[in-house]
Amino acid sequence: MSTAALYNEDIKALARARIGAGRLDSPTAQSFADNPFCGDRIELDIEVTDGRITALAHRTRGCLLCEVAASAMADQVVGRTLAEALAARPTLACFAPIAAHRNRQECVTLPFRALTIAINHLEP
Repeated sequence: MSTAALYNEDIKALARARIGAGRLDSPTAQSFADNPFCGDRIELDIEVTDGRITALAHRTRGCLLCEVAASAMADQVVGRTLAEALAARPTLACFAPIAAHRNRQECVTLPFRALTIAINHLEP
């Protein structure tokens, strides 16, 4: 499968949506994660109220797959409990072609790693 197949129309539509792109004014926790091998990086802000993620914003600099995964994650975890958010994974069907490209899997999982870091920064 060519890498061009990775960038299907669903991926492109999610990239254009840019769900959660930006910063929060007063986040409860923040994190930074990067992939030094490809240069992808994400700064993540979350707001947590009563054990639920009530807002999430990210500033993602990286490939299209990383940006799409950040949008998908933002859409998926807002309103969820912290435990549910920690269990979240990139499950969209549009990511299925990535399974054949091991070196691109980190691009898709990087935002979820940033989310785990942010949640772990919260006071117990």
